[in-house]
Amino acid sequence: MSRGEGESAEPDRGESLHVLLVEDNPGDVRYIQEMLKDAGELSQRLVSRNRELSASAVDAPTREPTLVHETRLADGLDRLDDTPIDVVLLDLNLPDSEGLETLRTVRERTSATPIVVITGLSDRKTGMDALEQGAEEYLAKGEVNPDLLVRSLYHAIERKAHEREREQYRTLIETVSDGVYAVDDDSRFTLVNDAFAEMTGYSRDALLGTSSSLLGWADEPEDGAESVEAARTGVREGELRTADGDAIPVESNVSSFPLEDGRRGSAGVVRDITDRRARERQLERQRNQLVTLDALNELVHRISAAVLESSTREAIERLVCEHLAASESYEFAWFGDRDPTDETVRLRAEAGAEDDFEGFGGTADDGPAGPTARALRDGEVHVVQNLTDAPSDERWRNRASERGLRSVAAIPVGYDETLYGVLTVYSERPDAFGDDERAVVGRLGQVVGHAINAIERKQALMSEDVVEIRFIVENAFDVVDARTATDSEISFDRAVPVSDSVYLMYGTADGDAIDTLRALVDEVPQFESLNVFDDDAASTRFEVRLTEPPLISTIAADGGRVESATIRGSDYHLVVHAPPSVDVNRMVEAVRDDYSNAVVRAKRHTTRTTQSVSSLESTVFEDLTEKQRAALEAAYYAGFFDWPRESSGEDVAESLGVSAPTFHQHVRIAERKLFAEMFESDH
Repeated sequence: MSRGEGESAEPDRGESLHVLLVEDNPGDVRYIQEMLKDAGELSQRLVSRNRELSASAVDAPTREPTLVHETRLADGLDRLDDTPIDVVLLDLNLPDSEGLETLRTVRERTSATPIVVITGLSDRKTGMDALEQGAEEYLAKGEVNPDLLVRSLYHAIERKAHEREREQYRTLIETVSDGVYAVDDDSRFTLVNDAFAEMTGYSRDALLGTSSSLLGWADEPEDGAESVEAARTGVREGELRTADGDAIPVESNVSSFPLEDGRRGSAGVVRDITDRRARERQLERQRNQLVTLDALNELVHRISAAVLESSTREAIERLVCEHLAASESYEFAWFGDRDPTDETVRLRAEAGAEDDFEGFGGTADDGPAGPTARALRDGEVHVVQNLTDAPSDERWRNRASERGLRSVAAIPVGYDETLYGVLTVYSERPDAFGDDERAVVGRLGQVVGHAINAIERKQALMSEDVVEIRFIVENAFDVVDARTATDSEISFDRAVPVSDSVYLMYGTADGDAIDTLRALVDEVPQFESLNVFDDDAASTRFEVRLTEPPLISTIAADGGRVESATIRGSDYHLVVHAPPSVDVNRMVEAVRDDYSNAVVRAKRHTTRTTQSVSSLESTVFEDLTEKQRAALEAAYYAGFFDWPRESSGEDVAESLGVSAPTFHQHVRIAERKLFAEMFESDH
């Protein structure tokens, strides 16, 4: 086995000591062999030392050293490569090498194995030079006796072991990222590592031997040695003064150690705790924010519950502002949207202004660079944590400051891609809207937007007065193979929302138009799947699952309803009904964002020709949840209530993406509510 750099030179415990003798004089070789025969003391010393290092060495046997002899340097080097050697006895003058070059050659081969040099009787200078160039001991021929030989070998092994330990210690100290230092009983630095020097900004040489007064805890008490000892031990926090005059917060773990003559020094490991102190301050801020966040979450919960009970958009906007302004966290809230006539922000609701809203700036707009205007432009939450630095209208900023307002959040209120307006909230707390609070108020914008959308959809479905818009999108489905093109119609009779982005469309396809529908499912990503219920020569009833259908999603998000939709060839014809309160121009622009070639063929205010909304229809839209209504509509249009059934409960449940028991539960509850309205109502 070859001994590499850094391998231990100590003998394996329980084995004899291996001594490599490189000597070409036969007489000297025999003399050394004889002396080593009775050198059990050497092994005993090493076993005793090993016993201190490890309990497993207590029973290690004592054996006489094993001598390995070579007469030439080259052979000795080979032996070092092939055999575990614990110590080398080296004659400097060999047939193939002379003088200190012999030592340098061996030392280049191994830095871990201790070397004892053998010199001539009158060549003590060479022996001293050998010590300077890496030998652990030297012996002069003619003065060697068994005791001296044993002690020299033992000291060589011990010295190399201590050297290795010191090197490991130095490596350890320089490897750690914390600063390490030691001071004597005069509080002067005797050791510092690179990390400590870098922390202080001084060089290592500048620190060694100087006072440790730059340590904020270095001053010793004057009430006796016991207190001094206590001051030199333990974990403490303080400041480390740097060469630049700064003070770094640090934690030091200090221990004392004995010096000569009963004196004691101390050593410490110093860690920069700047980041920890910052984290502690952050934790304190977070603890202070927890109370605010808990109260805010409760507030949002109350607002969400109240909003769901509101019946008009105006009531929702007013209620949200009143709840926010009445809370302890906020002083003032208002809701505004974009005025289509001049692109300014117009006020729709406010609370907390105490009849001073007009004086607050003369307008709800905070300027083109203000948070409200920016939120309207990009639909993102915008926060100003310090109103004195706000890049907005100076009059608005000064008025806010006069009222003691310090921070503001502008929260977009929308649903899907429709932005209904912006809710702007003011607080007297500086830096009020941190990440967590911003997320909570942002969620409030989503809740309010969803509620407004639900009200507008309900108005579109139930209102007798509607705005009717007729669209045509030419070549909307030109990806369909020309071979499947037909003059027959595909009529979509009902769109049932399964989720915010998924719809089930039920309808009929005349003649061979069902082939066009199959081609759409194959070619158009939004047409996800097709179920055919019956297929006769005249028409085919079907169900299509649509994912994020552009027009339907856009119209629904704006509060409208697709009254009828027809595909003729590759053209798409739609009739949309929207409540009068809906911004029709915004809806038309949104449709054109999906299909740039969408053309409005007609637009008019009309009254539905059906009878007024019955109490039964009111129950469908007021008492049923969205999931119950979707289950009921899908069951009806899929033929679940037909006899014989065209679709089983499992079929409809799969289309809705729910389990069969969940589907049946929704349908049974919906049926119960409808029957109760029919049989228990007074009218």
